[in-house]
Amino acid sequence: MPMRFACLFLLLCTSQADAAALYKCAGPKKDAVSIQSAPCAAGSKQVWVRDGTPEPAPTDAQLRAREVKRQQDTEAARSLSRMAGTTTTSNNVVYQNQTNVDYSAQRCNSAKVQAKNTRDREWRTLTVDRMRQLDAWVESECKKK
Repeated sequence: MPMRFACLFLLLCTSQADAAALYKCAGPKKDAVSIQSAPCAAGSKQVWVRDGTPEPAPTDAQLRAREVKRQQDTEAARSLSRMAGTTTTSNNVVYQNQTNVDYSAQRCNSAKVQAKNTRDREWRTLTVDRMRQLDAWVESECKKK
């Protein structure tokens, strides 16, 4: 007979552990707020009660389904990115006629040509500060990737 009571007691304890609840209590003092697993003590106000039981772990089938969906979403995002023209793989862009264009080299060469033209055009009025500015600008354009 005592064995039956012990088994019944263990079953009741495990069922209460599965149905755990969290209580937010505000104490009699203004700043006394606590979150606890037992009901609020006398003199304190219960703000809310939430279910504290954890969600069950996903099954293998659910994990496989999540992985398949993640792969499908990744491929769809890549496809949309290619269609929108926002895929960036490198500085080289391949056009339909299969010619490679290096934009960083073009930008650097263009800056050098513009600086040379400015020096040729304004050679009489060009100050040392303005020449330094041109050189710094060319250097920054050539460093960009």
